[in-house]
Amino acid sequence: MPPIARFLPSLLLPALLLATAKAAEPQATPAQCLLPAQGGSAVPDKAGWFDLEKCLQKAGSPNFSRKGKTLTVPLANGKSVQFKDNRREGETYAAYTYAGYEPVSGLHAVTFTGYEWGNVQRIDHASGMRFEMIGELGISPDRQWALGLDGSGSIFGCERPPLAMYRIPARGQPGKAQQVPVGGGLGAASATGSDCSAAPAVGLQYVVPVKARWLAPDRVQIQWEGYNDPDAQTPRNTDSTVLTRQGEQWLPDHLPFSSRRAKPAR
Repeated sequence: MPPIARFLPSLLLPALLLATAKAAEPQATPAQCLLPAQGGSAVPDKAGWFDLEKCLQKAGSPNFSRKGKTLTVPLANGKSVQFKDNRREGETYAAYTYAGYEPVSGLHAVTFTGYEWGNVQRIDHASGMRFEMIGELGISPDRQWALGLDGSGSIFGCERPPLAMYRIPARGQPGKAQQVPVGGGLGAASATGSDCSAAPAVGLQYVVPVKARWLAPDRVQIQWEGYNDPDAQTPRNTDSTVLTRQGEQWLPDHLPFSSRRAKPAR
């Protein structure tokens, strides 16, 4: 055996370990797995559906692995979190799909689809901190806030599902997400569940938030769509409101599709 050959294993081992560690780092969603509205080139099927997990798997993403019904998301320091599907029809139906990683926030996303509802579960890659939101609308640029829909009441019983704002632990820190009040008739009433007392608008039966754009860490603009028919493909009207943090709550500038000024939460 040539002398150099005896040392090859020891010379290559550090490089292999480094390559393995680098490959295990989570990656942002590549352009081929982003829809055009997200700045990518992915094409949904004829029904408008796009399988993000399948695309990421095909692209060789190191962010997750799937073995049968089990979805595994590896985290830092050799830890991982697992989700197990139960795709039998009925009230126990559960399907989990990997939905990407954000390098800026350090958060993985996994979507859950249940029998009659679903949510987005977020996992901090460094600490393993987890929280879930219904109808997530986004994370603030300073990574302190997460905006979505409130699920404490019947979000399907209102013409307008109430919003929920959560303060989340700093990146890499353990802890729990803490819900803070959203005032102005857009949040959930603490005693009675969903706040359905403020009528959404004259002539609109269903008003839903569809998109959020953070203007600053303490200001977020929300786009709303209004429908008269829940099965309609296009909204009858659109509007936008701005939520601003004021002390210990978030307050909108006005109610969607209304000139009524928002009032603080009680």
